[in-house]
Amino acid sequence: MISQRSLKRKIKSIQSIQQITRAMKMVSSIKMKRSRERLVGSAAFFSKLDGLLSDLYLSAAGADNPVLSTYMDERKSGKTLLVVLTSDRGLCGGFNTAISLRAEEYIKSNPDKDIEIVSSGKKGKILLMRTGRKIVAEFPALAAASYSESSKLANHLLESFKPGGIREIQVIYSKFKSLITHPVITERLLPMGNMPAPAVKTDFISEPEPGRLISEVIPMYLKSRIFRILLDSSSSEHAARMMAMESATTNADDVLEELTLKMNRLRQEKITQEISEITATTSL
Repeated sequence: MISQRSLKRKIKSIQSIQQITRAMKMVSSIKMKRSRERLVGSAAFFSKLDGLLSDLYLSAAGADNPVLSTYMDERKSGKTLLVVLTSDRGLCGGFNTAISLRAEEYIKSNPDKDIEIVSSGKKGKILLMRTGRKIVAEFPALAAASYSESSKLANHLLESFKPGGIREIQVIYSKFKSLITHPVITERLLPMGNMPAPAVKTDFISEPEPGRLISEVIPMYLKSRIFRILLDSSSSEHAARMMAMESATTNADDVLEELTLKMNRLRQEKITQEISEITATTSL
C-alpha cells in the first residue's frame, strides 16, 4: 500500500512539472502572437508584390524570357523536391507527426515520381529517416523566421530548380487558421504556372522594361512566398505547443486532485486507526 510520504513526493513532483508547463504555455503564447503580428504586418507588402508580379507578367507574356520559362513553364521530366517543414523541438502535440505522416502519404500516393526530400527541422528529419527516406538537404527549423534566414532555404530551392533536373517543388507544412486549427497542407512552389490576370489592368511605364524587371521580381516573389510559409509554420508550431502545454497543465490538476484525495483518505484512516487503538487501550 502506498504511503503518505510517497504521495507527498508525487504531489510535489507533479506541481514542479505543472510550473514548467504553465511557463512553456506562456512563452509559446507570446511567440505565436509575435509570429502572427509579423505576418499581418507584412501582408500589405506581400499583396503589393503579388499585384506587381501579375502586372509584369501580363506585360511580358509572350516574350522570349528565360526567367519566365525557367520558373513558370511546366516540365515533363525530372525529380520532385519535397520540402518538409517541422520543428527542432518537441512538446507540441501531434504537430511534427502530422506533417511527417502527410509526407509519407504523398510519397506513397505518387509511386511514379522520383522524390527527394529537403528537411527543415530536426523532428521531421528523424521521423522520415526512421521510415528509410533519404534526406538530400537539411536546414534548421526557423521557428522565429527572419527574411534573411528564410532566404537561405529559398536560395537553395531556387538554385536546385534552375538547372532543369527538378520537375517540381512541393512544400508540406502546417498552415495557421486559428489557435486550435492549423491543417497540414501540400502546396506547389515551382513551377509557378501562368499567373492569374489582375482584376484591374494597370497602365504603367517601367525602367527597365517589364521583361527584364520581372527577372528580378520573380526570385523576390518566391523568397517572400517561402517567408510567408515559414511564418505560418512558426505560428502553427507555437499554437500547437501552447495547446499541448495547456492540456498538460489541466491533466496535472486532475492528477493532483486525485492524489490529494487519496492522501487525505490515508491520513483519515491513520487518525481513525490511532483513535481506535487509544480507545481499545483505555477500555483495558
